[in-house]
Amino acid sequence: MGSTNLTGVIPACVGSISGLQELALFSNALVGGIPPELGLLRNLSLLRLRDNQLTGNLPEGLKGLSQLTTLDLKNNNLNGPLPAEVFANLRQLEELDLSNNTFTGPIPTEIGASGENLTELDLAHNSLNGVIPPGLGNLANLTHLDLSYNRLSGALPAELRGLRPSKLEAIYLSFNNLTGDVAPIGHLTGLSDITLNNNNFSGPIPTGWFNSTQLQVSNLAFNSFSGPVPLGIRNMAPPDLSAVLALFFAGAPAFVLSILEEVAGSIFIGLNSNRLSGSFPDIGRPNYTAAINVSDNNFSGTFRAGPFKKKNVTASFLELINNGPLDLIPGYNLSGLELVSLPNISGTGAPLIAPQMRALNVAGRGIPPTAKLDLRRVPATCPYVSYAQPEGGVITDITFWDACEKSFGCVVNLIGTRAKLSRATREKICLSKISVFLAGDSPGVRFSVGGPGSAFLNNSQGSVYFNDSAFVDHLDLGPGGVAYTGVGFARVQEGNLCRNEGASGVVGITYGVFAALILVSAAAWWAVRATGVLQNMGGKPTRPRLAAAFGVGAYLWGIISVFLAWADLVSDVLVVVEIWRVWSTWVVLTSILAPFVLSALCAGRVLLEDSNRWSPFKARLKWIPFYKLPEPSGPPPLGALPWWKYGLIPITLPATFAYVIVLDCLDLVDKIGGHLRFGFDVYSLHHYSQFRSQLDLVLRSVPQAVFQTALYLLGSSRATRIYIDEQILLRSILLSLLNVLVQFNFLVHECLVTRIPVWLILQRRFASRNCRATRLPDAAAGDEEANDKLSEKVGEL
Repeated sequence: MGSTNLTGVIPACVGSISGLQELALFSNALVGGIPPELGLLRNLSLLRLRDNQLTGNLPEGLKGLSQLTTLDLKNNNLNGPLPAEVFANLRQLEELDLSNNTFTGPIPTEIGASGENLTELDLAHNSLNGVIPPGLGNLANLTHLDLSYNRLSGALPAELRGLRPSKLEAIYLSFNNLTGDVAPIGHLTGLSDITLNNNNFSGPIPTGWFNSTQLQVSNLAFNSFSGPVPLGIRNMAPPDLSAVLALFFAGAPAFVLSILEEVAGSIFIGLNSNRLSGSFPDIGRPNYTAAINVSDNNFSGTFRAGPFKKKNVTASFLELINNGPLDLIPGYNLSGLELVSLPNISGTGAPLIAPQMRALNVAGRGIPPTAKLDLRRVPATCPYVSYAQPEGGVITDITFWDACEKSFGCVVNLIGTRAKLSRATREKICLSKISVFLAGDSPGVRFSVGGPGSAFLNNSQGSVYFNDSAFVDHLDLGPGGVAYTGVGFARVQEGNLCRNEGASGVVGITYGVFAALILVSAAAWWAVRATGVLQNMGGKPTRPRLAAAFGVGAYLWGIISVFLAWADLVSDVLVVVEIWRVWSTWVVLTSILAPFVLSALCAGRVLLEDSNRWSPFKARLKWIPFYKLPEPSGPPPLGALPWWKYGLIPITLPATFAYVIVLDCLDLVDKIGGHLRFGFDVYSLHHYSQFRSQLDLVLRSVPQAVFQTALYLLGSSRATRIYIDEQILLRSILLSLLNVLVQFNFLVHECLVTRIPVWLILQRRFASRNCRATRLPDAAAGDEEANDKLSEKVGEL
């Protein structure tokens, strides 16, 4: 009555059916314990209660089933120890399956009393502990032994040599705590399946296992096996094998089982995570596909792999990472492999021959620390590269491969490498169909059984298949994900550093603070005027100490304003470098050069009239403290020139351009207190400074603030080939606005002191005659009496 949707408990009255020979209640929803009364069925030969929800202990009453040949209790919730009394009497058992329960305690040595009758023993996925009973060596006809996923410990008993090599086909001891060598089972040359992974076995691998033409599964991963790999591994594939040779990575039993169910005749071997050394035997025949994992060992030297024939039955692997100096022989062919893991990849040489490759892992002890990751050898068919940088190196530059230029794009996974990408690499990524992962839930490469394009990426956020042309758009690194993802993709995930999602908010806050500072500074100036500090027109100031403090502050702020203007200019130049070779470059560059060109033209007009007044070779510097500096007189108006001289102004532009740059440097010296002197005449650059500041403000700072803000809001654009570095652009915008704020304060100060309308001040500042030094009153040249009077006046202040 298997698979008939039975519920409830097994009634005890079943034990009264004395003639019953077989009781099969498998795959139902039965609960409760196994009735001890079943032990009264003296003629029972088969008891199959698997795949139910039975609980409780294994009743000792079952010891009465002396004729029982099959006891199958798999996939229940039975617990407690295995009663020795029961198995001491079940001498006719041929099949014993108690797997996938929660039995505890040791394995009864009485199980071995079945002698030559028992052929299948499965106690996997329980909590059994202790050692493997030596009596199991008496099971001479045993064909299937599965003790995996328990808590067994100790060494393999020598008595297991009694197992017949011609009989035993499969032995599973994985995920226990077994130790020592495997010599007691090394003679089992007729095995088709041997799974010993995730134990502490040591010593050499028996050579006899790999001489068998029957071996299909051999998983020895995550142990401490040492020595070389038996050369017989090269001969394992039978001539008529139509499936795969796979040295798969352990830890994925569901993956293995699903493949075994789909693919008949397959061979699976795992050698990863041991202490194997020496050279690895050459492998790879054209008549089968391989998935090879020899990672986390001490192999060295070179070996040949492939080409392999791709079969659409399962994925294929080549895992070489975390070994010694191990590499493939030049000229190797990786055809037929979907996932390849190499200890290193060099940018020199031809691209890898791997038309089926979908993912490449580069990791291990063979990677030298480097700042430049060269991936030019990756084949164009591979869209995904995962890189693990060793200690001592941080990736800054990446050279991408052909797949990154194709329509489907590419991914480089650098999660955990602490990479700090350079500006050139970021620009390449953000303007292409490239995504570089820096942080988050790192996806792993997985494979489905059968079909082309079966490889996919999987993390806790879901799965994305490589055969999806928009697979990067569907990747999600989770809440902590950080990546540079190019604007060439239709959708980019949260945490994309190429996309400035908060641009509008940053701009709103920046301009809001700027407007508030304009209003606050204007109100502050009116408040200062109300205190009488600025009422110094022909009389004593009403607040001498406050006026003196104000004078010192104005002096310092004048010096700072020069450095601020230069910083603003440098930031604009960096923006030009940032967007070089695209249309917006000329807008920014024109705005930078316009104040210099116009100043140079004005300087040319002034020099054509004043060229004979002084010579630069006679110039000297005179130090005058700011508190002794008289107010410079306004520059005299320019006279008329002959018409032909105006034609010389553009011709002299290179010289006058340099002249303006020199005056800009002298302006800082002038503000500190070092003034030009020609003979007894001392000059000031005060009016020139106002002229240049105002021209720079109108032609550069204000237009740049507006234009760069528009670029910042636009963000990186593949269509216009603009890459926006948020830090560079935002810093330039802030400096431009700060320069505007400073010049606004200077303008308001002059307006309040002189009581001249703003429009008239601007008109005076833009005059060409300002593009020169202006003479200071004679007191500045050395009139001691005038200097003494000036000192007394400052003292009163």
